[in-house]
Amino acid sequence: MLFSLLLKRVVLFNLLKLILIVSIIINRLLSSSNKKNYKVPKLDVPSSYDIPSTAQAEIQSGRDGSNSIYWDDKSMYELTAEDVIGKRFASLEEATDFYKKYSKIMGFSVRIYDGRRDTNGAPIMKHWVCSREGERDKKYIEHTNRIREPKAITRVNCRAAFRVNLDKESKTWVARSFVPKHSHELASDFETQFLRSHRMVKDSDNALANSMQTVGIKTSQIMDFFVNQAGGYDNLGFGLKDLYNNLDNKRRSMILETDSEAALAYLNAKADMDPDFFCKYSIDEENRLANLFWADSIARLDYSYFGDVLAFDSTYKTNEYGKPLVILLGVNNHYATSFFGCAILTDETVETYTWVLKTFLCAMNNRKPISIVTDGDRAMRKAIKKVVPEARHRLCIWNLQRNAQSNLKLHEFVRQIDRALRRTRNNNLGHNFKTKHSIPMISTHLPSLEKHAAGVYTQKLFYKVRKQIYKEGQFILLSNVTLLDIQVYTLTRHLEAKKKWTVVYYLKEQHFECSCKKFESIGIPCSHLFCVMKHMHVSEIPASLINKRWTMDVKVYKQSLMPLESQSKDVLNIY
Repeated sequence: MLFSLLLKRVVLFNLLKLILIVSIIINRLLSSSNKKNYKVPKLDVPSSYDIPSTAQAEIQSGRDGSNSIYWDDKSMYELTAEDVIGKRFASLEEATDFYKKYSKIMGFSVRIYDGRRDTNGAPIMKHWVCSREGERDKKYIEHTNRIREPKAITRVNCRAAFRVNLDKESKTWVARSFVPKHSHELASDFETQFLRSHRMVKDSDNALANSMQTVGIKTSQIMDFFVNQAGGYDNLGFGLKDLYNNLDNKRRSMILETDSEAALAYLNAKADMDPDFFCKYSIDEENRLANLFWADSIARLDYSYFGDVLAFDSTYKTNEYGKPLVILLGVNNHYATSFFGCAILTDETVETYTWVLKTFLCAMNNRKPISIVTDGDRAMRKAIKKVVPEARHRLCIWNLQRNAQSNLKLHEFVRQIDRALRRTRNNNLGHNFKTKHSIPMISTHLPSLEKHAAGVYTQKLFYKVRKQIYKEGQFILLSNVTLLDIQVYTLTRHLEAKKKWTVVYYLKEQHFECSCKKFESIGIPCSHLFCVMKHMHVSEIPASLINKRWTMDVKVYKQSLMPLESQSKDVLNIY
């Protein structure tokens, strides 16, 4: 009885399996018979849409609408430079659409090679090339100490390209260059699915995939469904990895929106406690948080005192969403870090960095720094030249050698920065305490000058000044020449007679200048100046050689502090 029942089940299972195999074969035969074939004579079918320009194309039916094989009554397979150059397109999108369809039909992938914009940021030129243009840099080919297998070489100096320029009078885009010849084998019809620039998950497919994933269907099963609907992989237009990436990006986007709301809520709470808290943010085309900048009242006040030098640090990455973090810093009178502001950005383009700089200056009452220190990012350099062209730009080698990473989310990161900021400011309070409640021991050979320095500078800067006083003992005054109201001192160093330094003293202005330029670059008197002070028998450092930003009473010295910008309680303003 049991054997008979088992036999019936086996027969039934085999029958179902046979039916499934037959159905799969039939589906494949049907998909093969419907398979697109581009290399056929011109079909007498109406266009699926009209192209409002001189570049007219006839469209065959296709799942993604990209099966154009005719353009201006000529097969795209036969297009020459003479056929394309000079043709006009109603818009840049139309020109882009033409070359993408042409490249897909021919069997190659494209990428943007170059583009230009006018002074208002509007595009005026676009240049595409075959993805196999150029060649791999020799340093990557000759590299011997490899940890992982190098990527296969794909670039073979292919010259195929297409370029259009905007004709401002007619407001049309004119084809200026078209190179149809390739230096490599082109992909066949069934291989176009692997061409990178033609792989795209449509919005409708993406929406359906998200719905299917929500109810628990696996991504691989969703892919099988799309393949079956399209009649084969070659008709689908994207691969499994593309689908995985799209679904993952959607998930990250949903988390990002939640994190954005939490971050803004946290900053709003800080604004309630700090009436001079400043925050601006921008949103993207999908109404999501793009760029975010904030600075509290202490940061804004510190910038008013120590904003002569601005450090623009963009070496931090928030890996959870791939958004870069930019911290704007300075150096206070304790030679310690002073926080001026912070920004979380959507990308690292010239436009984004320009937004950061303009927003920062807005927060700081448009007071511009004298010098800006960066890590050498090209986009940042261009933004600085555009927004603060008069500022001196310098590179920070230390920043060039590091790249800090963090896996925190956009609301956790805001809180983490806040905690780090509190630690930094507490350390600065400690520096203040030491400066106020302790007196350095006098130990140099110029005690009066040293004692005066100890009463003027913060403790950390005093030690730097005292180091210059110690070094003064190495120098010998060779000559002292007076020319009208100018005194010129020439110095040399013990056992190094060939080396000479010049100190000039302007009697009327009571102003000193040294050829080493230490005071101009760092803001403290050099050992050569102390040598001249000793020769002049002065007991205190002249006022012209005291940079007030390094003193204990820097905030008392400040003559005209610009008032902080008054804001309403709703400080989270959108740009």
